[in-house]
Amino acid sequence: RQVSPADLHIYDFDWSPDGKTFVASAAPGPGDNNWWLAQIYTIADAVFVGGSLVPRGGHNVLEPALRHKPVLVGPHTDNFRDAAALLVDAGAAVVVTDAASLSMELKSLLSDPAVAAKRGDAGAEAVAARHGAVAATLELVERYLRPGRPE
Repeated sequence: RQVSPADLHIYDFDWSPDGKTFVASAAPGPGDNNWWLAQIYTIADAVFVGGSLVPRGGHNVLEPALRHKPVLVGPHTDNFRDAAALLVDAGAAVVVTDAASLSMELKSLLSDPAVAAKRGDAGAEAVAARHGAVAATLELVERYLRPGRPE
């Protein structure tokens, strides 16, 4: 679907030089990254998590998954390994190794909206199933740190 700049209500985005693709042309100011990424994830058909094709690490893969978006990620997921594994195991994310495999997977998702929707839903379900896991872990740790605490 076509999206115009007026539809986004955000800034620093523009059409590519060839006029065929709407792209991020510059990042917003410091502190705005979470906000603008959330806006982009909302309108995206699929999400590639940047930074993960190189040994730099990428961004949070759970945010697009929570928005029911299929996720593509590179092999360098050291800083979000567990989250990436959760999505890959759920069938919600695909690991790509280079620009060619990224292009192939993206074309596949964009040409088959049913597959994209299925992967997006799988990601949201996988994340929702883990909801409360941190609280349960902290409660378990506290039980061992404070053994006399009432249940």
